[in-house]
Amino acid sequence: MFHSNQSQILKQEVLTKRAIGKCRATPINYKERLFVLTPTHLTYYEGNEKSKGKEKGSLELWKIKAIERVDEKALKKKFCFQIEYEDYVLYIIAKDEKQRYDWMTILREEVEAKENNLQPSHHPGVFISSLWTCCTGKEKNSRGCKNSFCFEDAINKSARPRENGNDHCEINFKVTAKFDYNTTQETDLPLKKDQEYTVIDVSQVNWWLARDEFGKIGHIPSNFVVRHFGIESEKWYHGDMTRQEADQVMQNSNDGTFLVRNASKPKMYTLSFSFQGAVKHYHIKTDSDNLFYVSQRHSFKSVVQLIEYHKLNSAGLVTRLRFPYTGTNNPPVLLGSGVFQINRNELTIMKQIGTGQFGTVHEALWKNNKLVAVKMMKPDSMSEHDFIEEAKVMQRFQHRNLVTLYGVCSTNSPLYIVVELMKNGSLLDYLRNNKQLLEKTQVLIDIILKVSSAMEYLEKNKFIHRDLAARNCLVGENSMIKVGDFGLARYVLDDEYTASEGSKFPVRWAAPEVIEYTKFSSKSDVWSFGVLTWEVFTGGKSPYAMLNNYQVANEVRKGYRLEEPNNCPKDIYTLMCNCWHQTPERRPSFCSIKEHLERLTEDF
Repeated sequence: MFHSNQSQILKQEVLTKRAIGKCRATPINYKERLFVLTPTHLTYYEGNEKSKGKEKGSLELWKIKAIERVDEKALKKKFCFQIEYEDYVLYIIAKDEKQRYDWMTILREEVEAKENNLQPSHHPGVFISSLWTCCTGKEKNSRGCKNSFCFEDAINKSARPRENGNDHCEINFKVTAKFDYNTTQETDLPLKKDQEYTVIDVSQVNWWLARDEFGKIGHIPSNFVVRHFGIESEKWYHGDMTRQEADQVMQNSNDGTFLVRNASKPKMYTLSFSFQGAVKHYHIKTDSDNLFYVSQRHSFKSVVQLIEYHKLNSAGLVTRLRFPYTGTNNPPVLLGSGVFQINRNELTIMKQIGTGQFGTVHEALWKNNKLVAVKMMKPDSMSEHDFIEEAKVMQRFQHRNLVTLYGVCSTNSPLYIVVELMKNGSLLDYLRNNKQLLEKTQVLIDIILKVSSAMEYLEKNKFIHRDLAARNCLVGENSMIKVGDFGLARYVLDDEYTASEGSKFPVRWAAPEVIEYTKFSSKSDVWSFGVLTWEVFTGGKSPYAMLNNYQVANEVRKGYRLEEPNNCPKDIYTLMCNCWHQTPERRPSFCSIKEHLERLTEDF
């Protein structure tokens, strides 16, 4: 897990570290350590700034899941903060509030810039004597009892920053607007495309607090702006774009149109560019000196320098990089910061676009200018209060492959759930109406890769979907796939899926432990993902079509599995079978599924 890192030093200071306690025999103690932060690692040494001494541990930043304050009463020490990673928590004590604030600020900034895996909740206390001091929970790996820094409840917050600096992270970095943003809330700040703004608070992951050139302060949507530093500031960088998406958006482009995207391996990149009607893909590699190159004769300290060089010289490529692909000019739909309870009088309900076990789905206009989808829940069909409380957390979930939950209308019946509109309908209908996709293996792999990416995000945030299936995934413009209805199933009081008397769930997508004990987990979601993958590679066929629900439940208990689809790659059917392992612990995680599919995507 630990190894040293000799990259550029961003910050180094002596702090006090509490023993992690990986071994029960190890006593809990506190020792001063020299902490050194680089762009990729947080490393600590036994010495001081004059003499580092022996390295004692090193943590990769992308593994960090939380950077939070610790209750003073928990450890009986002031100025303590925690860094959560994997199944461990690193407790660090600063000498004063400023030092704690500075370290938490720069750590959050670096983690968010590289790999935004921060989870929505945390425990502000510590786990002692088999109990959390903050909530008396008995499970060490239980979901946190308090909203985390990046998922603060913003509904009743003022746009004015707190003067004591304790409740927001005043970091002051420059951004440029990618799109215009016309405000809908008094606390928001309007954006003008290509104008510069100063961000002063990122405590809300989706709505940053910013200041314009005239000194006016308000919330701005974080996905409408781009930073002024690092590869993310470059217009040609499209980090999460897949190979299939790159092929699609650049297939008719001029020779030399290019972009850079993340490769399947962490912290690596791929250069994609068009030439003579085809799209070429080259891995950007690093040598023993951590220099970047495409052609080994020409290496550079940064990807930006590499791109600038190849704009002027082909140098091993079939063409110079002539035209950066800058992406779509269509901004995401936003309702405004803090919007959760939506006035139903502001919604103009239009045509019905779907129906399901919970009710009907309609296209609608919000305030006569923003298209949304409205789920009208059947009266008395769900536990409304419990869902609304959970939905406040779900609204904070932001991922390019998750349907965005905007808010609810709960003041009158029926309950409205307002979500992002996906114009091409459900993935199930999309598969059934486009049978030619069965001949395009790479497209099908890309579909399940996008689903696995969303599910990995939910898995990391300790959130269970419970109803993952092709019918609950949606298709938008440019074949964008998004997972919808996450978390909804647990609040529906009655639905059409019944295995036996007293148990209700989608039987044909249900794992054995769900059928037997109604026990849901991320591993039961993995089973459902295997069935969804089968749906994708059969063009939307119904699982176990010749069996009724009762027969499906019995056959799955006995070990029966869905047959291999025609022309399905062996690697994909092997993946399905791994997802359908009888023992949940032996099923893969969504993280490993995603990594496997990313490698396959590059191979096909």
